[in-house]
Amino acid sequence: MIDLDTKIMRPIMHNCLSFPSDVVYENKKGIIYVAETLANRIIRLSQNPYGVYHSSVFYQFNGRLGPTAMAVDESGNLYVARYEFQIGLDGNDYDGIISVINRHGRLIGELIIPNLSEITGLLISSKKKEILYMTEKNSNHVYAIKLSSFLGELDKIEEMNKVFKYN
Repeated sequence: MIDLDTKIMRPIMHNCLSFPSDVVYENKKGIIYVAETLANRIIRLSQNPYGVYHSSVFYQFNGRLGPTAMAVDESGNLYVARYEFQIGLDGNDYDGIISVINRHGRLIGELIIPNLSEITGLLISSKKKEILYMTEKNSNHVYAIKLSSFLGELDKIEEMNKVFKYN
């Protein structure tokens, strides 16, 4: 973190992460997310009051090596690439998984990417908000995924998972 008034740089988290691989900033709420690959989790940092950051485990995954890339959409949904080595012990290729977690920390869906499990980068362009760009190590390609039909399905899942308050 750089304090703009004093121009002093200081760490927010120091020597406490197990292979941090990506950082994204959610602009509306001012939240920083860190993909901690070898701990297989997402850390959330929020600032309150100014200059004081609080960290918490936002989401803990099971299975696979861990999250390697993230992107945030306009609604605050976090897209998380879950890396796995391409060839398994049984000689079969693994599918890629991009998990979608809402701003409350609930898994609301997963994109399955056939035979492309070494996902190393994600980006939702500010100009083309309906396109998720993905890089994959084994194929050495950049892919564009149109999110419009998938987002419609996510809305249905969110509706089914709503918790109603009893009055």
